[in-house]
Amino acid sequence: MRVLNIVAALSSLVLASACSDSANEPITVEDQWAALTACGMTGQFAVDSVTASSCGSWPVQNEQIEVALLDGAIQLRFGALTLPVASGTGCALTASGCEATDNHYFAPTISFAKTGDVLALSASANDIRGTVYGECHKPIEVRVSTVAACNPVGKYKITNAMLTSGTCDLTWGQGDDVEISKSGDAYEIKWGSADFRHVTFDASSCKLHAEKGTANSEFWSFNGALRSATLDLTLNAGTLQGTVADQLMGTSMTGQTCAGATFALTAKHPQREAHTLLPACASAPPDVCGDAVCAASENCDCADCACQNGATCTSAPSGRVCATACTLVTEAVDCANGQKCGSLDEQRYPLSVPTTQPLDCIVSGGKTIGQPCALNSECSAGLLCHLAVGAWAAECAPPCGAELPACGAGRVCGPLGQSPGGIAMVFERQYACEREVGLGGDCHYAGCDEGHYCRKTCFGAGDTNCTYACITP
Repeated sequence: MRVLNIVAALSSLVLASACSDSANEPITVEDQWAALTACGMTGQFAVDSVTASSCGSWPVQNEQIEVALLDGAIQLRFGALTLPVASGTGCALTASGCEATDNHYFAPTISFAKTGDVLALSASANDIRGTVYGECHKPIEVRVSTVAACNPVGKYKITNAMLTSGTCDLTWGQGDDVEISKSGDAYEIKWGSADFRHVTFDASSCKLHAEKGTANSEFWSFNGALRSATLDLTLNAGTLQGTVADQLMGTSMTGQTCAGATFALTAKHPQREAHTLLPACASAPPDVCGDAVCAASENCDCADCACQNGATCTSAPSGRVCATACTLVTEAVDCANGQKCGSLDEQRYPLSVPTTQPLDCIVSGGKTIGQPCALNSECSAGLLCHLAVGAWAAECAPPCGAELPACGAGRVCGPLGQSPGGIAMVFERQYACEREVGLGGDCHYAGCDEGHYCRKTCFGAGDTNCTYACITP
């Protein structure tokens, strides 16, 4: 009843401050700590159960968490993390923190509450690795219980086993595990490879006394020699400290002796190093693939930005984009109004498109047949930007070849464009219906007919003062 009365009094204090006319009397850290302490929510707690998770930051079963008041702030040690408590009201608290690096944004939030006698935590995190959610993003549930002031049961890690007196060839393995178990009222200690079954425990002093191979315990033979050991330990704040007196009656078959020696022993409850997080990150979380929001930084490889209406996710110079596949033959069927069939990479294929590569519907320009062009997309649907054989510049022309319409009057199906002298200027794999002119004809955009080639003649500086004419070789 006293605990309930304290909680009720503190809750009243919270309400009174909220309703007070004075804005200078907020609930202090000390008030919050007192309320949590009255609820039994400060100190250490054993993790009894936890949702299975691949997150290495969360606690695991048999570990401990801790709510502590350090340097005037309430903190929660939770698995591999230490988080500042952001709020605490009555028998509940919320702890959160954040850490951001170039490739990892990690912002966990842990809620810890007591309902009746049940202590429960829920944990989640905005965990983003690169552009996708990390292994800590999925929420977990944790059940904990209060750690008794003196409860030696559990696993410990040996941190020290030093010979302090006598001479002995035997050792007590530093780095090994110690496990103290209890069955009914009987305790058992397994220290490294030595198993002590004759154990007494004084709860008032939190001391353990164990014997092996003595007159009060079982027979112990070690490599052909009788051995005895007496173990005395004290548990304090999760650390076992004490001594062991060890003795061999003679020499073992492997030549070891231990006429009588004492070792100082220390073992600690396993607890990971906890990394402290800041209360908040300076930057907002990055866009993440998997949150059902198609953000500006994401492309169609992410399901959030999945392509619609039959389009597929295709590589383009700007990254992955949604595009509709097409062919020059079926362009009118494949592509919508205002589009034409071409290459998404016009920096690589600026003129007639390569038929050996997949084509996609791109935005079409408004230039008509015979108008000068530099990129395929400048021409209207049904036309390509084509450099005729021997010509100096390209113009919009209809494609030609298998399954395409025959060229109209005044045009022939020409191959890739070449400069005068037969040196290719632009590598074109697609044929187009190009114009041919005869002797003396203007071959700036047209090719010369058979037996003639195009000559460029300039007067003054710049191409604007040039003429192009078909001449005889």
